Amino acid sequence: MKNRALALLLCLALLASLAGCFRIVPKAPEAAPAAEPAPAEAETEPVSPAQPAEPEEPAETVTSPAEPETPAEAGGPEETEEPAEPETPPEEAGPRYFREVWHGDVDFSALSYEHYDAARFDALTEPVYSLARGGGDAEDFAAADEALRTELIYIYTLRTLASLSFSADPSDDEAYEEYSYTQDLFNAAWDEYQQAMHTLAVSPHAGLLGTRYEAEIIDSFAAYEDDDGAMTALLKEKNELIQDYYRELAKSRPDYDEIGRIYVKLVEKAKVYARSAGYENAAEYSYEALYSRDYTPADSEAVWAAVKQYIVPLMQDYSYGAWQSAERLSRARDLDCSPEAILAVMEKHLPSLSPELYTAFRYMLDHGLCDLDYDEGKEETGYTTLLYSVNEPFIFNSPYGNFQDYTDTFHEFGHFSNYFYTESDLLFGLSDYDLSELQSQGLELLFTHYYPDIFGRRAEAAQQVLLMNMLYSLVDGGPFTTSSSSGSTPRRT
Repeated sequence: MKNRALALLLCLALLASLAGCFRIVPKAPEAAPAAEPAPAEAETEPVSPAQPAEPEEPAETVTSPAEPETPAEAGGPEETEEPAEPETPPEEAGPRYFREVWHGDVDFSALSYEHYDAARFDALTEPVYSLARGGGDAEDFAAADEALRTELIYIYTLRTLASLSFSADPSDDEAYEEYSYTQDLFNAAWDEYQQAMHTLAVSPHAGLLGTRYEAEIIDSFAAYEDDDGAMTALLKEKNELIQDYYRELAKSRPDYDEIGRIYVKLVEKAKVYARSAGYENAAEYSYEALYSRDYTPADSEAVWAAVKQYIVPLMQDYSYGAWQSAERLSRARDLDCSPEAILAVMEKHLPSLSPELYTAFRYMLDHGLCDLDYDEGKEETGYTTLLYSVNEPFIFNSPYGNFQDYTDTFHEFGHFSNYFYTESDLLFGLSDYDLSELQSQGLELLFTHYYPDIFGRRAEAAQQVLLMNMLYSLVDGGPFTTSSSSGSTPRRT
């Protein structure tokens, strides 16, 4: 988290340079109410229900009456049926920073889910075992390996489609079953792939691997140990608990006692899984195996000591005034917070901000790669994922129906654009969790330059709330970084 903290501080410095210094409301006489964590991000473990409650629902956190709205405070984008014209043609907006990346040019509506038969993948491993037994040439291995890798990516894409269906309606039994099935399917297929490559790596024909892989990966194939599915079974149990957690949370009347019981089970399962993988606790496992960090929880203590010394006092001094601003913004009935209004704002301002961001934005709209509409049956979360088979990102968000939907959409589009211009290796790449929020939180901050146009006379209040959320993410990161119990992380990414 050292790099993540530094990245966020750089983002804050950028905000100051773009939008000027913040004039934070002086501290109110009452203590600031407790805040809860931001909405969770997909495909990771859930936030403990014991966590304090967050500024995403500001109306519930303010303990004194909000100031009444006056006509002078009115502001924000006009309602519109069609996106506004870009204020600057993309080709004139500035230099290019990214190289071209392949995308499938496929509409999301054209992608179809199928219940995959695992026997199809089993059959694709046989050519590798044949090469291990009798040898062959580089072309034979390349064809066998490419077929397996392509199929793994396809299976993972099916898993992503099933995940999106589950998020759209966690109460749907079929969506629940298919998401569980595809998670198990991919984990089993990955193990089968590793086992086949291991067999080749320890055979007299191991040299074939050198035609496709670097020595480090070949060594990992050779070192692979089959545990007879024990770890896969533990992972299946963890994933089912995670789904049960969010399914219960998405009910119209959640049973919070049951949610707590599920979470306790998940914590215990995470500990067992980490110990089975050879780690002392879940945090150490997560640091190395999931987050690919080259430092330990103990190493991060220096960062969090600084956060405690410098950032926490800022929040104590100014958070109450910021939450009052959030309350007033949430009650602004004349502020259009519909997905159409938010997309119109982005259509208007992205061309002048970055022609490449605008290109990604148009690709997203033209191919239907977002679900931003309100539906009470949706999982209460927001995330961006990647459809690997076509290399197209997708944004899922369950909106609040207030000003927070602007920053949430900017945030997720930051992730979308990063996916759009980055070649991601599903099978052998590393996830850079320390810097993964730079693009998303950075875009939130860059958009403050346009707050006067977006929020009108409420622009300063919106800036105050955003700055407090940024500071809160630093303070909130400490417990998750240093925790040794569950290794869980928030899902807002």
